[in-house]
Amino acid sequence: QRGVSLMSEPMLESAVRSIISEDLGSRKVLKVADLGCGVGPVPLALVSLVEEYVKRACEQLSWDVDDDDDQMPEIEIYMNDLPSNDFNLLFRDLLRMMEEKREDVEGKSKKVPLCFLMGVPGSYYGRLFPKESLHLVHANCTLHWLSQAPVGLY
Repeated sequence: QRGVSLMSEPMLESAVRSIISEDLGSRKVLKVADLGCGVGPVPLALVSLVEEYVKRACEQLSWDVDDDDDQMPEIEIYMNDLPSNDFNLLFRDLLRMMEEKREDVEGKSKKVPLCFLMGVPGSYYGRLFPKESLHLVHANCTLHWLSQAPVGLY
């Protein structure tokens, strides 16, 4: 999974940069869904990458994010998996990682985008989100976990 994730990072960064610079709107909240997130290093890496790409996009756009909290976009990440996924473990690991990123080695706060995490249990074969509610949808190697065969494929 890590190999596929590495190959998709340039596309993910390009998409985040494009959304930040063109499509974010006045609320400045980037809304991302991670379909079939699972637990472990893969969803942790996605959250970390999205935070980094948002910060990098702001720097490239010369937004003064160090002096103005309103300039830094916030991030909503919807973690989706089947209800049997251990969302408690996932959120514990994600929150720990986010807290560690906000402090540098000297214990001072670092400027990183605020990130809000939400769980969305259910199969992505059905509708999970309202129309036009997301900017970016990510799925990393979930097809091998198909819970049902696609229509017309046997």
